Amino acid sequence: MPDDAHSITDAQHSAAAGDLRAAAAAQKALVGKQDRLAVVAGIVVPVILVGLKAAWEPVTPIAVLYAFAILVVFALGLDRMRGARLRAAARSRERHDCDVLDLPWNPSAAGEEPSPEEREEWSNTVATAKGGGEGAGDPFPREVDDLPLPYARLACQSLALYWEPAAVQRYVKALWLGTGAVILVLVGASLALHPAAETAVTTLLALSPLVYWTWREQQRWHTAGRRAERVQQRLDSAWRNAMAATIKAGSLPSLARGIQNDIYAFRLQQPVIPRWAAKRYWQRLSYDARRIDTFVDEYDKHREKA
Repeated sequence: MPDDAHSITDAQHSAAAGDLRAAAAAQKALVGKQDRLAVVAGIVVPVILVGLKAAWEPVTPIAVLYAFAILVVFALGLDRMRGARLRAAARSRERHDCDVLDLPWNPSAAGEEPSPEEREEWSNTVATAKGGGEGAGDPFPREVDDLPLPYARLACQSLALYWEPAAVQRYVKALWLGTGAVILVLVGASLALHPAAETAVTTLLALSPLVYWTWREQQRWHTAGRRAERVQQRLDSAWRNAMAATIKAGSLPSLARGIQNDIYAFRLQQPVIPRWAAKRYWQRLSYDARRIDTFVDEYDKHREKA
């Protein structure tokens, strides 16, 4: 191991680092539960009400009023709570990364450092999530300590970014196709039972939460995708220039801190992958393609040239 005072492997296996990973995973688990609740409220219930409306017309005002009410709840209630939990998860992982990678905390990017009260609240969230914090460890391979710390940080940051563009595209496409199919079937069935323009209008209004949910989901993934692309571009450029000696080792710590700012911004927007979509679309991840030994081999070649 290079003669560095800080070992990433040792730091990531500390109890404090494990607690921080568990806290972040617990917050994400709660976001996942909230997302599932949103699916029930924004998709399942409107579809049921439209079906009842088609069978019994007096349900029509209830279906339309519910649609308006749930749109307001989405905009003013659930989204804000979801954002607060994502921020807590991002701050917990930021504290973890700063400790493990020996990076200074940046208040301009992530706010003031977590207070003892905030960290206590994170610990309580692990219990609230009922196991959501288990299996939260994603320790970097021990081979990372074969790299000098300035280079090891970049390698770890590359491995920490979890993103699969092809899976996201397939997932969003499936959502819109499913949404369109549901609307066509329900509008068609409603018109078959009650052929009138008013029927089509009220059915579409009652299904507006479904369209809004799909659009909102698409926007979340697109926003996260733009941030992930920025992080990946900066990481690729930094590592390439470091290997070409365009960037000296002494400049790498500040560069890594800047990249960490972008990673934090990405985590603030990173959606939780639905379980069904994870099994269907996230089966083969390009995320797994970059192994730590690739970085070690490239660094060894760089050292030989130097």
